[in-house]
Amino acid sequence: AFITLSDFQRRLMATGGLPAAKIHVKPNFYSGNPAVVPFVNRQSYLVFVGRLGEEKGVRTLIEAWKQWGAAAPELRMIGDGPLRQELQREAAGLPVKFLGQVSAEVAQEQISNARLLVLPSEWFETFGLVISEAFAFGTPVAVSNLGPLPSIVQNGVNGVVFEARNAAALLAAVQPVLADPSVLKGMAENARQDFERLYNEQANYERLMEIYEQAIEVNRGIPS
Repeated sequence: AFITLSDFQRRLMATGGLPAAKIHVKPNFYSGNPAVVPFVNRQSYLVFVGRLGEEKGVRTLIEAWKQWGAAAPELRMIGDGPLRQELQREAAGLPVKFLGQVSAEVAQEQISNARLLVLPSEWFETFGLVISEAFAFGTPVAVSNLGPLPSIVQNGVNGVVFEARNAAALLAAVQPVLADPSVLKGMAENARQDFERLYNEQANYERLMEIYEQAIEVNRGIPS
């Protein structure tokens, strides 16, 4: 058996020559069972967590806030990287805060109190571990439409999906849901339900055991 993190990765591996019947999907998971901050008590900011590099789409994210202007909600950028100083210059005068590299506990606190997490990647993520983390805290996610991301985040269900490298598309996806608290609250509830169903420790363990059992059955059918 071969294990991949997403259906997208599974298809790539099959195209590359691995036998499709032996490729199994077992996504990343978030360890623990954190309490969810009620949406009515959330602060009004959005959050990005990741490396401040080209591949993460952070230029597009800041460009979107430039297009939105002073009326945009606060955006908190967690992480560091080669583009940080440039992005800070570009975001001057906008409601954007650069928190830099922080501890896991601080990052989790920021995610748990946010109204939305944004992951505008412009490369193929292997999975996007921060998505399962956000879902664990009941925080919906906005992602670009590349690689596995649109199969993890269902547009309009547990978050929104937008065209990669397109600041206007990012705004068009994010602005309507932020303007409707009831829609955003529903997405938050769905995100937590997906964590409980797919992305927690127990679900991951059970999936791994299923894969082992199937691999054993396949092995039994192979002549020695």
